[in-house]
Amino acid sequence: MFGMGMPEVILILAIALIVIGPKKIPELAKSLGRAISEFKKATNEFKGSLDIDEDITGIKNTIKEIKNDVKDTIDITADIKEEKKRDNADVPPEEEIPVEKTEEDADDDREAKTGSAKKGIDDE
Repeated sequence: MFGMGMPEVILILAIALIVIGPKKIPELAKSLGRAISEFKKATNEFKGSLDIDEDITGIKNTIKEIKNDVKDTIDITADIKEEKKRDNADVPPEEEIPVEKTEEDADDDREAKTGSAKKGIDDE
């Protein structure tokens, strides 16, 4: 990647051995390993949060679509109600059609007016 081969790496390690010293190199390698591990962990958490953000964005878009569908349905329902009102306003009210009464209905009306009991029921 940087044009470093095995001889360059060995040269850097030899200089580090001279400058830092043999006692500090294992501690330095250990702390460098921990730092790399923490960096990888932070990177994975960041990737996870991006995935969550994408999921949230998808959910928001779905909710917006549902909201628009419901709004369209309500608008259509309101339009249908308005059309029914207009249609009902144009039609004159129906006149009451007289219905012929049967003999039983006439008897019931007479009994209701006079307050007498129906025929066939014994008064006690």
